[in-house]
Amino acid sequence: MKRLYISIIMLAAVISGGIASVVYIEHADDRIQYLGAQIREEYSRGEDVTDDVAKLCRFWEEHYLVMCFIDNSNDISPISAEISRLPELAEQRSEDLIPQVDCVCYLSGKLNDKQFPYIHSVL
Repeated sequence: MKRLYISIIMLAAVISGGIASVVYIEHADDRIQYLGAQIREEYSRGEDVTDDVAKLCRFWEEHYLVMCFIDNSNDISPISAEISRLPELAEQRSEDLIPQVDCVCYLSGKLNDKQFPYIHSVL
């Protein structure tokens, strides 16, 4: 009977950890999408976007290690590489800033979609 209880507790811990990781990555993706939309909107109005780019970079730096723990770092590294280019592009007011932000948002969404378990993959 003890083995059954221990097995149930371990199964519950694994399931809760999986759910927590999906929620964490979804929250991070929502925040990245929001900051990306904010950067696009301010850039289209001709305003300075360096503060918003700095917010996005700070957010990523705060959550990078947790994201690497949750997912394979091979999926996280391209996002880090793209985000590292943003401050310089924002300072130069480069036309490449918006495609770069779109790429970051796309990669973040792709990572979020990958984490969500679909029913066909469970079967």
